[in-house]
Amino acid sequence: PVVPAREQNVPPEIRPALPSQPGSSEKSPQQPPSRVDRLAPPPDEHSLLTTAVRRLRTAHDPMSALAALDDYRVRFPSGGLAPEAGMLRAEALLQIGRKGDALAELDRLSLGQMPNSDERYVLRGELRAGVGRWREALADFDVVLRGHAGQSAEIGAPTDAKAHGRLERALWGRALARSRLGDDAGARADLQECLRRFPRGRFAPEAARLLGEHR
Repeated sequence: PVVPAREQNVPPEIRPALPSQPGSSEKSPQQPPSRVDRLAPPPDEHSLLTTAVRRLRTAHDPMSALAALDDYRVRFPSGGLAPEAGMLRAEALLQIGRKGDALAELDRLSLGQMPNSDERYVLRGELRAGVGRWREALADFDVVLRGHAGQSAEIGAPTDAKAHGRLERALWGRALARSRLGDDAGARADLQECLRRFPRGRFAPEAARLLGEHR
């Protein structure tokens, strides 16, 4: 067959790529439809915190949880869930032994506006006491104990083990803080109250020993 003039100078191996001649029954090769990669939408605040909680409390992987919280901080520096993210960060930092960094996170938070604030105040008071910030620690323990000032001695009953533990820790912590700040009478009163409310508590033996030493 005679090669058409338009194909004479075209290498044979690429001739099939040329369009068919007018009137030819051969169809042009069809190009596959272009594919548009659809990127997943960026995670919102809630989903990022859910990921952090799952990694921290279900997978017990605080380093991975911190990575999710770092992502949250970059994406939502003034997010509506920033206080919750701060508490999760403090929790993760405590799990890996970084108490100073955990305290720095708690220092930035308005704990009174958060749920379960008693536990958060006690934790921050203990961390502050641990670095010698006794006056600030005293203020945190005071917040918790003032909130339960009108309750009877039965507050130590095991109906709520977590509340039981928080109040015992707050009394013990305030006793230590008062002692360090020179308020021996206040410290003694807290130790006596600790023994009265929690006679078989975790601090009872040490409280009894300290009271015995100061008779």
